[in-house]
Amino acid sequence: MNTWSIGNTNGFSRDLFDESNWHKYRKDTGTHMEDVTWVFDILPADLAPARQ
Repeated sequence: MNTWSIGNTNGFSRDLFDESNWHKYRKDTGTHMEDVTWVFDILPADLAPARQ
């Protein structure tokens, strides 16, 4: 699995710390409050063996 660190953006994969790689999911709870979850989708390339 790919690993991400704050100071290491190697250009080979998506940056975990780039907000554009995250998606916001909203769940309607039927009340005046909303349930929001931020998700970083793991892609098949993220599961490939780490590059040496």
